[in-house]
Amino acid sequence: MKRSLWILALLVLVRAFAQTPTATIIGVVRDPSGLAVPDASAAVRNTGTGDEFRVRTTGAGTFTVPNLPRGLYDITVQKDGFQAQHQTGIELQVAQEARIEFRLSVGSVAQVLEVQATVP
Repeated sequence: MKRSLWILALLVLVRAFAQTPTATIIGVVRDPSGLAVPDASAAVRNTGTGDEFRVRTTGAGTFTVPNLPRGLYDITVQKDGFQAQHQTGIELQVAQEARIEFRLSVGSVAQVLEVQATVP
């Protein structure tokens, strides 16, 4: 009985310290003066699978997309009254938290600013 409890305890510990097989993107969206842009839309697309995840920024201009499989991602952020911004080539690894900053320029939605990104 004691042996079974030790094995069970060991399995629980191993599972607790195992790497999460997913990654997270944490974004912040700001205007040209550095102020937060609330309620902007962010579309995160896995370029390998085509899966797309859509979120909106909080009042602080932040967004989080958790539980993403490793791979390459493109992100498009837009808000009425600003140029859309598109970042490509964001490579996510297992258990990574990629922090991406967007600075939207004032302009029409029809204009898109594309940025090639490398995440540390």
